[in-house]
Amino acid sequence: MDRRRVAFWLWTAAALAGGLGLRLWFISHSATIAGDTLIYGAIAKNWMEQGVYGFSQTAGVAQPTLIRLPGYPLFLIACFRVFGVEHYTAAMYIQGIIDLLSCLLLSALAGRLFGRRARVATLWLAVLCPFTASYVAAPLTETLTLTCIVVAFYGLERWRAAGFGYNRWLWVVAATLSYAILLRPEQGLLAAAVVPAMLWMVLRLHGHRGWVRAAVPVVVASVCVLLPLVPWTAANQLGRDWCAQGADVEFHTNEEPPFLNKLVVNHALPMLVDGEPAMQWIAGRFNGQPSTPNCGEF
Repeated sequence: MDRRRVAFWLWTAAALAGGLGLRLWFISHSATIAGDTLIYGAIAKNWMEQGVYGFSQTAGVAQPTLIRLPGYPLFLIACFRVFGVEHYTAAMYIQGIIDLLSCLLLSALAGRLFGRRARVATLWLAVLCPFTASYVAAPLTETLTLTCIVVAFYGLERWRAAGFGYNRWLWVVAATLSYAILLRPEQGLLAAAVVPAMLWMVLRLHGHRGWVRAAVPVVVASVCVLLPLVPWTAANQLGRDWCAQGADVEFHTNEEPPFLNKLVVNHALPMLVDGEPAMQWIAGRFNGQPSTPNCGEF
């Protein structure tokens, strides 16, 4: 290993050490566990323990809610299962690790585009930025959102370098854009920036001849990005249509994101989660209990 490579890895290690120290300082001195954090945590806890995507409780039973998207509760569920329920400090440490990995990925992107010096400079700027580093001290969506942005653009560059078409980086970009939307609704803007860029790259490479066929992988990836939203949108519109005709409609949303949907997981798990409430609803109608329509609330 030559001197330049040794120096590069020493600078990288020093930057990561500094970034780790900065994030640990924020976690130990300015950690915030309140407000939206508790809402996300309650949703994650109820979803994990009761199978109900909800946060307010009546007589110990969680009430369904649509107040937040499921991306961050899923992250908290993973943390709660490993470190214990409501161990938010562990979630903050995991966010710190994810943030440092995002900094490495961002520097790798800079290195691919502008060279080794840019890679080192970008790493130092990223790990020592106090504004983004402070996000790890609050269990909220910001850190994961920034990670999705970095992964999306790094995947975009690797997809371009791999020759466009169908390759693993196409699916990395699609999955990242999809999860970003499940984190925060405005992250649809990320897809609105990346997908047109992909189409422009294809058009620039192929010109006006053959670009339509070459753009098919981009279209397929775009459909994959929207898949988490499509089934719910159709069902939601059906409920609205019946409400408009004066019917009593009680509409509830199962917030489970797509996971191995080709293996029937997304069909089987909702039956397990929502089967009992559905049977109770039917039994209530037979027993003459009044329904609780929520037209205008969904």
